[in-house]
Amino acid sequence: MGTSPKVEASPVAALGHPQSSAAAIDIRHTATVTAPADNVVGWDGDPPGSVPLGIPEGPDRAGNRTGGHSQESRAERLSHYAATYGADYGFEGVLVAYRHRMLVDLVREHRPATVVEVGCGMEPLVDAVRQREATGTPCPLFEKWVIVEPDASFADRAEASAGRDRRVTVIRGFVEDVAGEVVSRCGQGADLVVCSSLLHELEDPDVLLSALRRIAGPTTLVHVSVPNAGSLHRRLARAMGMIDDIHQLSERNHRFMQHHVYDRASFADVLTNAGFEIVHSGGAFAKLFDHHHMERVPFLTPELLDGLYELGQELPDLAAEIYANMRLPAPEPR
Repeated sequence: MGTSPKVEASPVAALGHPQSSAAAIDIRHTATVTAPADNVVGWDGDPPGSVPLGIPEGPDRAGNRTGGHSQESRAERLSHYAATYGADYGFEGVLVAYRHRMLVDLVREHRPATVVEVGCGMEPLVDAVRQREATGTPCPLFEKWVIVEPDASFADRAEASAGRDRRVTVIRGFVEDVAGEVVSRCGQGADLVVCSSLLHELEDPDVLLSALRRIAGPTTLVHVSVPNAGSLHRRLARAMGMIDDIHQLSERNHRFMQHHVYDRASFADVLTNAGFEIVHSGGAFAKLFDHHHMERVPFLTPELLDGLYELGQELPDLAAEIYANMRLPAPEPR
């Protein structure tokens, strides 16, 4: 997408640090992950030999179903996911801030009347868009925003942050279960559907992609992003002999019940096999190390973080996250 204007909310501020250009980021005091006494950590920030916290045969945030669990057990597992995610937010907050920077620019470029945000997590994208509206945008950036979120705590956050903004609606449920309600709430159809950092958490990605197809219309732009197997930090780990293959699941992947690690080719394959046409793809943010070690780099200034963001766009194969903007194919002429 090229060079992007800076958003007013600095990723440094999001982590509770000063926003001055001279301020170095040190989030050791805000992260909950700590290294063992000898300061040796395993791949992706976990002590060697640590036990993954992922619960087998349970749904993840995206709503995977394995084992025929009751609605209550689904809710319990979602609650566990949300608690684990919140307790280990750390450097993830930086990536979320830059992810939102890119998506705010996407909204500004396309000016969609109706947006569907699938899986808002702790920081809904609509908050960043509304902040941009409040800081100099001459006209509203959207007319209707529908959030789909199955976790009660995340949905509560989204409703609280929306406040009295009647343009924002929160639908509680898994997107494949509430797709019909989403379509109904959209009225004339969604202009933009955003699904950030979620697809890799599904054991069967077609569950989510099929739901997105139901929501999307012939002119809808669908944005999907995932972590990148080819990320610089994974390549470095392989070069150091910490992993054998950049596609292997890390302890962090297990802890957050993430089933897949896509590279750009496999990501494109799963999207096109689901019936979408990719109109643009790219990357964002070049992460040097895993989250645990990025939290401990003493010289991460705002300027350096901005540079890593731009570098990820310039070199998407090495970016920490990859994305695709896509549409449904045009009907075949009769």
